[in-house]
Formats: sequence, C-alpha cells, structure tokens
Amino acid sequence: MKKLSARIALLVFVIVFAFSVTASASSTFTVVSTGNTYYNTIAAGEGQVYFLPNASTTGTSVKIISSVAGTIKGHFEWQRPTGSPLQLGSFVANTTLFNTGGGYPASPGALVLVLERVADTTGAYPNVSYSVVFN
Repeated sequence: MKKLSARIALLVFVIVFAFSVTASASSTFTVVSTGNTYYNTIAAGEGQVYFLPNASTTGTSVKIISSVAGTIKGHFEWQRPTGSPLQLGSFVANTTLFNTGGGYPASPGALVLVLERVADTTGAYPNVSYSVVFN
C-alpha cells in the first residue's frame, strides 16, 4: 500500500510540476511508454511534457524527428518519489533526426522530457511538427 501511495503522490506531483515548468508557455502533458511514437505540432509559446514512468536507470534513448532543424529545444528531469527533481541537461534538436537520452540516477523515479520552441525561430517557422520515440 505504501508503494501505491508513493506512486500516486509522484504522479500528482509530476502533473502539477509539468504545468508549472514554463510560466508563460501553454503546456500539455502526455504519459508515454517505451517503444511508442508520439506526434505533435508545437507553436511559439507552447510546450509539451512527456512523462515516462519507471524509466530504465541504465538508459533510455529518445529520438526526435522534426520538420525543421534547430527549432525545438528540450530538457530532461528525473522525478523521484521523494525530494526535488534532478535536472539532467538541456539540448536543441539541431538536426531533423536528433538522438538523445542516456543513463539516469540509480533510484526509483520517472523520466520527464519537456519540449519547447526555440524563441528566435518562431517568426520563420510558426508551427513545427515533430515525432518523439522512447526506447
């Protein structure tokens, strides 16, 4: 019962945190699983949060395929059942096929990927479609 309560508390915390990640951006939240592809279009001021529960601590690869290189940025966080999230790094998807991911802390938790638009590219490319794959 304690594990279930901890998981529910983690999920509630992550949902609240996900919507407060970017104060000025409109964010949407998606719970994902490995091996699946997720499609989206992202505009200026928007964000997308991907939550991967029970991510592998030995490594999770993430592939982002975008319609325009250099227009999407992101960062990873490791959410723990207790304590504050660990910031794992940020990136700009500088190619249309961008591979990222890696090993994560050897403690129970979930991987959170937050994607947003690169600010100075929104004039030339108002909307950018992309897909993201978790393996």
